[in-house]
Amino acid sequence: MTAKPSAGVAASPSSANNDRGFGRFFLPGPTEVRPSILQEMLRPMIGHRGKGMEDLIARIEPDLQYVFRTKRPVYIASSSATGLMEGAIRNGVRARVLCLVNGAFSERFFQIARACGVEAEALTVPLGQVHSPEMLDAALKGGKFDAITVVHSETSTGALNPIAELTRVAHAAGDVAVLVDSVSGMAGAPVETDAWELDFVLSGSQKAFAIPAGLAFAAARDNVIERAKAKTDRGIYFDLIEYDKSIQKNQTPTRRRCLCSMRWRRSSRTSVARPSKRDGSVTPQWRNARGIGWMRSVTREFRSRFSHQRATDRPR
Repeated sequence: MTAKPSAGVAASPSSANNDRGFGRFFLPGPTEVRPSILQEMLRPMIGHRGKGMEDLIARIEPDLQYVFRTKRPVYIASSSATGLMEGAIRNGVRARVLCLVNGAFSERFFQIARACGVEAEALTVPLGQVHSPEMLDAALKGGKFDAITVVHSETSTGALNPIAELTRVAHAAGDVAVLVDSVSGMAGAPVETDAWELDFVLSGSQKAFAIPAGLAFAAARDNVIERAKAKTDRGIYFDLIEYDKSIQKNQTPTRRRCLCSMRWRRSSRTSVARPSKRDGSVTPQWRNARGIGWMRSVTREFRSRFSHQRATDRPR
């Protein structure tokens, strides 16, 4: 006998969506996940400190490095990307940080800096706009700041900051670390971690990577690791020193989400680690180009349907 919901109790959302076909889920993130990748969740669990997990990370790591365009290790965290935003502040800022604010998530980076107890100042532009190199150059004169935070792709507006140019300006100003949030940019737009000399860049699994939420990734240059070593308040959960030690052994400092890692394994085999013939960029950076025209045709409908939602209410 099938139990019926009590009066006044809504039916399960999942039951209402069981018949929804693939390709009908539209959010900046979490993005829709292919059934073949979700199928990986049916695999048996493996020990998070065993050889199976070490082998899994060893297979994942080269693909992550390829997506990040770096020879540096790419750290894997069991958290939302917001966790690594805090990690960036706690490990990469000595005393004073300039936060480039142009939307909800760059504002979040600013608020995280203040909550972590460092002196933080916001360089704000109107929603939908980006920061120019000239603007940053003027703000950095005087040498007050030892780091900047910048959101590459501001999810709340879609504005894409010129992080390569901004990084050149920051480094020309002195010993200024550039801490980049590329949550909705990485694998969706070009990001050249090594070539652009990004000091710290983070991303999350649920946007252009197209796997479920639950993992965050980051790469750090040596100067950020050296800064972290000199800090006594870098915390525990996002201590980059421990992440750096652990990844050398194909481990992470804390228990990671095994099933999420398995989903990444499938995703990296099927979609992420494929170069573009044109410029070597990762295929997902360009794979949606074919659908741009179609997407534009439905943009107005989605704007009218969801315009009542505030950007800060949307999941990340």
